Order: sequence, then C-alpha cells, then structure tokens
Amino acid sequence: MRTLVDRYRLDYAIGAGGMGIVWRARDLHLQRMVAIKEVRLPAALTEPERVALADRATRAAADAARLEHPAIVTVHEVVIDDGRPWIVMDLVDARSLDERVRAEGPLSPAEAAEIGLAVLDALRAAHEAGIVHGDVKPANVLVCPEGPALLTDFAVAATLGDGVPLGDPAYVAPERRRSGEGGPAADLFSLGATLAFATTGRDPSGTESDTALGAAVTALLARDPLARPSVAAARAALSVAAGRDPDPVPQEPPSPTPALDARQQWASPTDTTTTATNHAEPESGPGTTKRKRSPELKVAALVGIGVLAFLIGIGTLGRGGDATPQAAQVATNPSPSPTPTASPDQPSPTATATNPVSPNASPSTRRVPATTTRPAKPRTTTVPPRAAILSAGIETDPATYTGPCTLTGLEVEVTVTIRTNQPGTRVTYVATGHDTRTVTVTDGTYTTTYRVRIDNTRRNTYTFTLNVTSPSTASATATVTNDCTRS
Repeated sequence: MRTLVDRYRLDYAIGAGGMGIVWRARDLHLQRMVAIKEVRLPAALTEPERVALADRATRAAADAARLEHPAIVTVHEVVIDDGRPWIVMDLVDARSLDERVRAEGPLSPAEAAEIGLAVLDALRAAHEAGIVHGDVKPANVLVCPEGPALLTDFAVAATLGDGVPLGDPAYVAPERRRSGEGGPAADLFSLGATLAFATTGRDPSGTESDTALGAAVTALLARDPLARPSVAAARAALSVAAGRDPDPVPQEPPSPTPALDARQQWASPTDTTTTATNHAEPESGPGTTKRKRSPELKVAALVGIGVLAFLIGIGTLGRGGDATPQAAQVATNPSPSPTPTASPDQPSPTATATNPVSPNASPSTRRVPATTTRPAKPRTTTVPPRAAILSAGIETDPATYTGPCTLTGLEVEVTVTIRTNQPGTRVTYVATGHDTRTVTVTDGTYTTTYRVRIDNTRRNTYTFTLNVTSPSTASATATVTNDCTRS
C-alpha cells in the first residue's frame, strides 16, 4: 500500500473520473478514514508549470477549507507527492448523483428539486466567500442515504485554474467553454444542466419540460449569463418544484423606469443601478434639436434615483415614499395666481411658503399644496441562528461486563445522540466502530445504535469516543469495564 507524505495510507480506489481517482485512505496521525483525490495533470505541462500548479493547489485548498457548510464536503488540505497534488477530504458514505441515476433511473422532479436546493445553498455559501466551484456536475454531487445532497471537489477546479478544460462540456457554461473563465453565473448554468440530467438520465442539452422544475432549469441554462436567474430567484423556483413554500424574493426598489424586460427580471437585485441608468433619455447629438423633458419626468427621475441610491447604501430593499409627479410639479414650478387685495375689515388670506393659494380663486386656478409621504421604516429581517451542536453523547450497553471471558469476543451496543439548535442541520461525526458520517438531523436530535465486537480476553477497560466536526465541534466518551471470569 502506498503512503503519501508519511501520513496518508491509500487503501483502495472508490471512484474515478476525467479529473482523477478518489481513494479511500487512513490518516495515520489522527487515526481516521478520509477520501483523497489524486488529481490528474495534463501531460503537456512542463516542470516549472507543475511546480507553479503545486503552489497554486496549496493556496486553493486553503480557500476551500474555509467553506464550512452542511452541504459541502470539507476539504482538509492538499499534499504534494511525486509532483502531483492530492486533495484530502472528508470520507462520505454516499453515491454520486451520476451513479444513482444510472443505476436506478431518473429522479422525480420533487426529489431533484430538493437536491438542487442543497447544491444551490452550497454554491451561495461559496460565492459569498468569493469562491467559484467551476465543475458542478452529477459526478460531484453526492446523494446521501440519510440526507439530500452534498457538493464536493471544490478545490479541483481552483487547483487546475482557468484555461484547463473541465469535465463534460455538457455541464460547463458557454462562457467558460469559450475562454476557460466563468463567475458565479457559470456555476448556476452547471446546476441547471445537472438537474436536467437528474430528471431525464441523458445529456441535458435541449431539455424542455412544462413542470415547475423544467421552467427553472430552462432559465438556469440560458446562454447569456445575465439572463440566468439570481440565486434568490432560483431558490424560490426550486422550492415550488420541491413542494415547499418559497422564500420571498427580494423586491426591486421603486423606479421611474419602464417595466424590466425578461433578462432584467431574472437578474440579481444589484443590477437595478445599471437598469435605471440605461433607461435615462440619451442626449441629442450635434445638429439635432434636444427634446425638453417635462418637469414631471425630471422630478420623478431625480426622486427615483435618490431613493435607489439610499436603498443601495443601507442594503435594504424596503419601499420608500416619494412625492407624486403632480404634487412635485407644483412644489418645483408653481404658476402665478392673482392675489386679492385685502380690505380693512377683511384679513389677508393665509398662504403657504411654497404655494400661495387664493381662497377666492376658481377651482381651475386653485393649486393643491405639495405633499410628501414619509418613507416607511425598513423592515427588520430576523436572521436564523447559525447551525450549531448543542450536545453530543455516546453510551454503551453493557457499561460493565461481568460474565465469562469469551474467545469470540463481547458484542457491545453503542448509542450515539447528537442535538442541534435547529431542525434540518447537516452533522458530520465519527465514532468508535464507525467511519466518518454526514447525516441530516431532521427534528433537532439524531440518534443511532450499532454494535461493536471487542476482544474481552485482553483488556479490562475499553474507551469509546464520539467526535462531531461540523457544523461545530463536540465530543463525548464512554467506557466499557470488562470484569470477565475465566473458566
């Protein structure tokens, strides 16, 4: 058996693809099982290019290791052995989406949408951290027996870098195929292609469907990155396809511009600044006559831009009030009106500073005072607490054994209990007699029981340990006391 950097012992291959081979391995320092991806490098690389790539791989792994999310397979480090990068990750008891569909057939739209929501949440966490996956495809989505899905291989695309062909072209965004570069929108295209494969079992190109999931996939597969939905809009669409109540999509701020076209409606909220600018009236060129804007349009445009700048500055998409165009015209450009002469026995009519009004004026000449609506207070959004472990416990039965010593060993029943602060938390843990596992704590508490056989002819005490590594750390121990009697 091969050992990497005197620490990781490769046991056997558990998967292979165009980007490399995944090995089941043991960390000899921490005595735990891990998954290690052997990255295959293009044969044409020179030695200086290999050295540069190794350095880049180390930095990419440090970035990927910053991602702590229940739907992301944790990357521990990248080691360089024999001039090649090897990516050390958590070992997850799961099949890839590609294996699942090819073995059991296409998924239902609802099940595929649930997987899409998990992958989308993983991508959102990565994008907020400034990390683009670059190689989202069915082979990199792991479907767990006790949970929806996890996204893996975060460090691979970052390791190889731009310009290196990645995976199956069917799952690579058009802009990335053209130049080798792509941002968060390229990951969303790859997600759409992955969901298309999940529900059809074939190449996602040209996939059409009249279901809610089909509509979301069609939008994600738009060739123009700006025409693809934002993460919030995509999540709302996938929630409907999964049969959930969708999260509210952030509202666009009020604007005096015409209604947005289809591309701008799918774009992210931050694109509204460009939209407002593009709809402004262009200046006339030389030799032409400028059209005068009416005071209503001038004031409405200024008010809309001011409100938009205020909302962007405070990061709030709540609605603010503004003056009506008719009232704004009066406030900005009051027309003159006759003022009656006051007689000694009749007081002068009261007039406002901005809009003098004569009480004797006819209805056609009387003007309405300018009014201003006070902006509504920004809505306060309650952010749910970050998922965390409340407690972890491990128990054994028996805790004390007093029977005869047996040559076949003693079978101990081990019970693991993990409590979290919110339902649906993805928990990664390792316990004595178990490999590393990632499970979904559906009701806030996870409990499992399994059996371990110990050799009760050797020692008097046996220590069982539980270590939770995500979303926060916790540990527990239990001891079996062996007081067997020899015959």
